[in-house]
Amino acid sequence: MSAGNLAAVRLYLSSFRIGNRPDELLRLLRGRTRTALIGNADDYKSPEDRAASLAREVAELRGVGLDQCE
Repeated sequence: MSAGNLAAVRLYLSSFRIGNRPDELLRLLRGRTRTALIGNADDYKSPEDRAASLAREVAELRGVGLDQCE
């Protein structure tokens, strides 16, 4: 990634799911809807529970109008 591309990167960090400021997340995205989701390391959970957590996170992103990149 070139230095010119780095200027376009914006991060919205939340310690619990989508957080309590989805309006701020949408503001930072400036109308763009493509997002990346970095899941929490739920190593103590079963694979089924981790998959359910991921599905919930993706549903929350979609609920505010965002698309998760694959």
